[in-house]
Amino acid sequence: MSHTEKQIVFLILSLLALYGFIKQCLNKIDLPEIFTFLYPLPLLFWSQNPDVRLLLPIMPWYFYYLYIGILSKRIVLPVTAAIIVTYVLFYSNITLSPWNQFDHPKAQEMFKLIKKNTTEKDILVFDKPPVLGLMSERYSFFVKIPQPENTLFQRLKEYNATYIVLSNFFPNTKAFFKEIINKNSTKFKPSFSGDEFAVYKINF
Repeated sequence: MSHTEKQIVFLILSLLALYGFIKQCLNKIDLPEIFTFLYPLPLLFWSQNPDVRLLLPIMPWYFYYLYIGILSKRIVLPVTAAIIVTYVLFYSNITLSPWNQFDHPKAQEMFKLIKKNTTEKDILVFDKPPVLGLMSERYSFFVKIPQPENTLFQRLKEYNATYIVLSNFFPNTKAFFKEIINKNSTKFKPSFSGDEFAVYKINF
């Protein structure tokens, strides 16, 4: 099963779980419903990408509400049909970047090298923190560009950033940081690289 197919299946199941949750709330709001609603809220404001394992406490309730949603047979066919129609109309008219396909060899190469050449204590600058956290098990944060150099350095120090990941899949970020790196070569040293990316060690 391809990554896109897995996404479709997960989306269908999640919509069914959401339907089951709403149906249960309309019937009766109890502690499980309150907990399931409130627990994920702090994760939305997490300064760095949260560990996926933090969602484990609500997984039993996810499957419980999924079960309720599946029992509501009248919702299954409309939801499934809507997902399929949306997928066909949307994806048939665009070409997905290889970066969006996380099983692409170039992306896999990068994730493996990052995990191999960094430690769990390292904090990286990366355009897609949740993806890096999932695929490489490393913490990272996103830096909005452009911004003044002094502000950038202050943010890097604030988050104790140790590496910057530059990729051809994010050309604007790459161009911005390459200019910064060229002007401050003592603060950024090449660490390791692949065909589509380069990682620099931050030295403050």
